[in-house]
Amino acid sequence: MARRLCVASGGSGDLIAAWALSQLPSLDRTIAFAAPIWERSILDPHPGPRGPEDLSGLGPDPRGWLISPATSLPGGWSPLPKFVEVSGAEVFFLDVTVGVEELGRQLSTLCDHAQIDLIELVDVGGDVLATGDESGLRSPALDALLLAACDVSGLKAVVTVVGAGLDGELSLRELRQAHSELPLINERVIPRSVASRTYGDLAWFPSEASLMMLLGSQGLIATVDIKAGLAPVVLDRGAAIARTYPLEDVVRRSRLAQAVRHAASFDEVGAALSRAGQISEIASERMFVKRDATPPTVAEVSAMLAQLDNRVTHTSLRRCASIYGASNRAHIDALDAKIRRNFAAAYHKPLVPTFLLQEYGVELHADLGLDEGPTSSMEAAQ
Repeated sequence: MARRLCVASGGSGDLIAAWALSQLPSLDRTIAFAAPIWERSILDPHPGPRGPEDLSGLGPDPRGWLISPATSLPGGWSPLPKFVEVSGAEVFFLDVTVGVEELGRQLSTLCDHAQIDLIELVDVGGDVLATGDESGLRSPALDALLLAACDVSGLKAVVTVVGAGLDGELSLRELRQAHSELPLINERVIPRSVASRTYGDLAWFPSEASLMMLLGSQGLIATVDIKAGLAPVVLDRGAAIARTYPLEDVVRRSRLAQAVRHAASFDEVGAALSRAGQISEIASERMFVKRDATPPTVAEVSAMLAQLDNRVTHTSLRRCASIYGASNRAHIDALDAKIRRNFAAAYHKPLVPTFLLQEYGVELHADLGLDEGPTSSMEAAQ
């Protein structure tokens, strides 16, 4: 029986899928999990990935940096300490600020000390399979970096995609093309029972694609507006399918993983992606931090609600946040609480029925009072 390390490919939210997969019968035994910390600007105002010096309470361990429930991110918030507390899993922090070779050494050290035989790089949505030519690609940096680092580590590694298409970055046609060009190692299905239990434990986690994956695995069917300018995402039982490919084949197909191969820092990753025709998502995050955070007026909210695509059945919580001007974690908590209070059983976080937003959304905006600031918004969420 192989001993496996599950690595979150695109950020902390991929740990939800990794945790669900670890509960399936398998010839491989999951020993530990690992993830970088790079939270959305609404959770952490510092753009880009964090290094160990940015965290407090990392546990000393010869295998690497061990995240505990006492770990914190001063000036921001990461869900990983709470994930550790809830799941009881061993989760190691990966410092992705140091570039490909050093990250590969981190993985090698961890696997050597823990006697790990296999790295499984887990991605919800499937943008890890991008070649670099896809027009909808929005978050290539971590996937490219981790693909390259796993490749240079010299360890046996695979790539698993769960909930193909749920992040809205690659089209279903592009994902089918990737699937046809890559050798398939295996295909697993997350049972309803595992999805239900995982969702019950982790519905608080701020990862929309991963929570949608769990909802689809339980049988929810929806067409979801996740972001302005992106095509709606189709959610169905197909979200439960996990497909695993050899890492070397994914790397060989990825121009971006090859482009960052010699990057010695995260800034060099960004520069390499730029030369390859892609922009690291850190650029958009820096723009987000500098934006005008003035809350939208009732008229502006009404206009945005009226523009929601009538073809969609649900609007994601993150999309709602952008409509209402929720600009920090306290605002998101307040919005979540108000939606839950107003729409009750019709709300399956992070999915809000669009017809309810169109009918009651303006009143919801007035009730939120986001212009009162984060303190009052947090109080409203209690």
